[in-house]
Amino acid sequence: MTYDERKMTRPHPRIPMTTLSPAKRVGLVVVLTGYGKGKTTSAMGMVLRARGHGMKV
Repeated sequence: MTYDERKMTRPHPRIPMTTLSPAKRVGLVVVLTGYGKGKTTSAMGMVLRARGHGMKV
């Protein structure tokens, strides 16, 4: 296991993983508004990140 894998699996050695996990998984709605660029890029980044973590989108 490389250093980066250990870093991603456990944020801090003294914090138990049970305190970082939510009791119930709930949905989230993000509303992106405004003029200019960045809304679509931000939305696509959130979708790709969520899919990478195994979440439904």
